[in-house]
Amino acid sequence: MSTRTEDEIRDYLAKNLDCIEGGMVLINKEEYLPNDKGASGFIDIFAKAKDGKLVIVEIKKSNAAARQAVQELSKYAALLKANRLIKETEYRLRCAPEN
Repeated sequence: MSTRTEDEIRDYLAKNLDCIEGGMVLINKEEYLPNDKGASGFIDIFAKAKDGKLVIVEIKKSNAAARQAVQELSKYAALLKANRLIKETEYRLRCAPEN
């Protein structure tokens, strides 16, 4: 396991989005998604794919944290749909483990 933090991994990937998917453009790092019901969250990397779809990227330091990432991605997708009024066909979810 590397000594890199999730923040360092996030910052590297945000500058090198082609490592995740070619043609993506960064919208924001740590994009805040409010929720008046108390389940707010921060998207690690929020980007736009070359096909125009929004991409939510969740970063975890290990494959062992993948279950947590899936839960977070599901929450972020629901918040994105509620806050931005977008359809499921307008976004994609990506998990970016370190190894």
